[in-house]
Amino acid sequence: MDGKILPLPPAGPPPPGVNSNFIDPINHAPNLITCNVILLVVSTLVVGARVLSRTLLTDWRLGWDDYTIIVAFIGTAIFGSFVIETTRFGLGKHIWDVPRTTYTPHYLWWIMATFAACPASYYFVKISILLFYLRVFQLQAKLRYIIYALMLYCTVYYWVAFSTVIGLCNVRNRQWDITVTMNCFAYGKLTFAIGGLDLVADAMILGFPIPMVVKLRISWPQRIYLLFVFLAGLIASIACAIRVAFAVQSRGTTDATFAQYRVVTLFCVEHYFALIAACMPTLGPFFKWLRPTYWKHIAIGPQSIEKSRFGDPEAFERAWPRPNKAPSDDALLGDSTVTREPEDKNARFSYSMHLPPSLGQTPRDMERAWMKSDANGSIKGDAKDGIELEERERGSQSS
Repeated sequence: MDGKILPLPPAGPPPPGVNSNFIDPINHAPNLITCNVILLVVSTLVVGARVLSRTLLTDWRLGWDDYTIIVAFIGTAIFGSFVIETTRFGLGKHIWDVPRTTYTPHYLWWIMATFAACPASYYFVKISILLFYLRVFQLQAKLRYIIYALMLYCTVYYWVAFSTVIGLCNVRNRQWDITVTMNCFAYGKLTFAIGGLDLVADAMILGFPIPMVVKLRISWPQRIYLLFVFLAGLIASIACAIRVAFAVQSRGTTDATFAQYRVVTLFCVEHYFALIAACMPTLGPFFKWLRPTYWKHIAIGPQSIEKSRFGDPEAFERAWPRPNKAPSDDALLGDSTVTREPEDKNARFSYSMHLPPSLGQTPRDMERAWMKSDANGSIKGDAKDGIELEERERGSQSS
């Protein structure tokens, strides 16, 4: 770089042969901002699709797993805004290209807020996934206790991490005022510790549903698809592992603003992809509503799921419930009729299916019939509505 007259001293000394540059330095902040904005938009769409699936497209109501994912999304948005704000004060630049008056207190304050917001919001992502397991799978007591233990582990670990970042120094303003002489716990060691415990939590949470999926009596394409849904958080775990590697590599570096830029970038990837992965198992109704003719080919009905000690046949039916107008479980391919029960004052109705003689009763035929019975459900509903209307008209005429 060409030497420039600097009105202010840099936040850190440059390497030999390099001059500080406050005017047009190398700055990687635009890449971080672009990544952050794109992932925030995608996360917003995914969380919105989850809420839509749970409220308008099915009979389900929002549960605790949905409320915690909404809190996690709000925390993630706050974390992203902190990241963008930190780039204004030197994140993504080399420390010798950042004025000392900008580095302290502004940069140090915002980087502390960014590191504190990450475990606080990430905690709710993990809790939402565990609550989803409790809601979907009817588990034995032993497996439920395992989930409770994982919740306790995440609660203790993430809130200890949050408290450690907030109380990193005995003298609080030492974190953003380098003129205060006080030794603080190094951010590199803290990042390494948080990353290592993150990997342990990811391995336990992501590996929990694998035995249940393997036990399903479904085709291999469907099984691979479900494994992909539950292991989508693997991208977040890979980002966490790379972040830990960078933390080890950056130990002892004096170029804090650039080293922390790489760590924060991986924090963003890990955070947003974990949020997206937590929502993916709940998006079945949305995909069916968006492209019903395509997604029905990978739909999984109760008949295709085998009872096992890990859960019950309707586990994935609760995860991916059918839309309100879908037929009941006894609806098969064929014509549908609705008749009023004779001598029944409560106006109950019985449904009967007229199956083609060629339709067999093998599990494959039953699954194929279940996937193609949407039209029959609407026929039954229309017939029932017509009979009820006729009964009301008769009652009004008799009165």
